[in-house]
Parts: sequence; structure tokens; C-alpha cells
Amino acid sequence: MKAQFIQAKTIERCIEESARLWDVIDVLRSRDGLNERVMGTLYEAAWGLRIRRRTHLNYATGISERAATADLQRLAQKDWLIPIGERRGRYYVASDRLRTLREDIRSKRQPIIYPFSES
Repeated sequence: MKAQFIQAKTIERCIEESARLWDVIDVLRSRDGLNERVMGTLYEAAWGLRIRRRTHLNYATGISERAATADLQRLAQKDWLIPIGERRGRYYVASDRLRTLREDIRSKRQPIIYPFSES
């Protein structure tokens, strides 16, 4: 019973942290004048995933490859992403700014305490 309780609370905490991260990214993205279509890309990068143009195209459906490239370059210019590599091998990772947002949210975690007696 205790393991199930802890597992449920862990999932609940993950969902809450994910929602907070999404909200913070959305507010800052808007302040930087960035299009809403970059939200999924920034969120994935914040979780530590590598972002390629194809990844961004999957989130920002209906845009051209040229527009996707321009979006990624703008995210790098605005210090959201860091480009790694050149040409076809290029991918992007979260900048310190983006990683810090996620780390700040995680640092505010409360421990999961089992509220029932274990007798």
C-alpha cells in the first residue's frame, strides 16, 4: 500500500512540475516576442532532449523547413537554445537559462511523506 501511495504521489508531483514548467516557459516566451509554436520545442529541450529541425517541425505543424530553421536560430539568438554542430548534423540543447527554469521548479520539491501508520 505504501509503495502505491508513493508512486501515485510521484506521478502527481511530476504532472504538477510539468505544468509549472510549461506555464513559466509560456510567460517568458511571450515576453521575448516568440511565436506560440515554439512551446513544445522549448519544453522538450528543458527536459534535456536534443532538438533537431525535424523535432521542431513535429511540434510546429504546417510550417516550412525554412521557417523551422529560422525559429531555431531565433531561439538560439534569444538564449533559449544552444546550437551544436553544423549543417545536417546540427542539433540544439537547452541553454543555461532554460535548464535553470526546470532546476528551480525541481528544487522546490517537498518530500513525499506516507501519512498512514505502518503498524
